[in-house]
Amino acid sequence: MSQYLVLSSFIAFVLISIIYCDTNVIRVVNSGSTNKAGFDIKIKRDGITKWIVYPRSRPFGNNNYQPTEKGFKLSQEFTNTLFNQIELTMPLNQYLDTHCIKSASFGSTLRVSYNDQTSPDLTCPIDNEKLATLYTLVGDLIKKLYIN
Repeated sequence: MSQYLVLSSFIAFVLISIIYCDTNVIRVVNSGSTNKAGFDIKIKRDGITKWIVYPRSRPFGNNNYQPTEKGFKLSQEFTNTLFNQIELTMPLNQYLDTHCIKSASFGSTLRVSYNDQTSPDLTCPIDNEKLATLYTLVGDLIKKLYIN
């Protein structure tokens, strides 16, 4: 039961986060799933990156568990590449939010927000070259931060 409470709380947080995104900060949000932790990454133009990984459930016996924010400074080259690509891909709301079939246990959404606009779910098939390049860069970012 507590697992579902944590998951529904995280989903509410994700929706609020997407609606009220910071201006001039790239935000990458993965909703997580039953079997995979979600995360929220914020990247500033200077490369300073902060993220939180939200566990599927709280550690056993610890009802007050709060995930901790981590930080990292990306190289300026990678940061510039990411910001340039997202600006080439703008406006993000021009792309249809296609839905795709996902596993109930492992399916999650991956969205990028920038300047009050949010991409469609990047884990669904992408037929746009700009979005595909953005998805590749986001994958590189996730690897650099050792998330999941």
